[in-house]
Amino acid sequence: MSSPNLLNRLTFRQLQVFQAVHRQRSYSRAAEQLGLTQPAVSAQIRQLELALGQPLFRYTSKTLHTLPAADTLAHSTREIFWPAFTAGNESIGY
Repeated sequence: MSSPNLLNRLTFRQLQVFQAVHRQRSYSRAAEQLGLTQPAVSAQIRQLELALGQPLFRYTSKTLHTLPAADTLAHSTREIFWPAFTAGNESIGY
């Protein structure tokens, strides 16, 4: 998939939800932080994984593990969206 095509399929909200899940290592804690329900967070991550064509997280027992693609995406989105993620969210720990 070409980069412009991929960028047309990603949303800022998906990346924001992804960053929260990646940082919290929990769909439930990310949902609480963002004021969403856990199913809404799951749906955003599922849509993001479909757009990227690969999984980002894996559960083992009750522990959420990041896959290499998630770590790469987290690094990239932090660099690209840092000002937007931190604006007004200093207390969240960005």
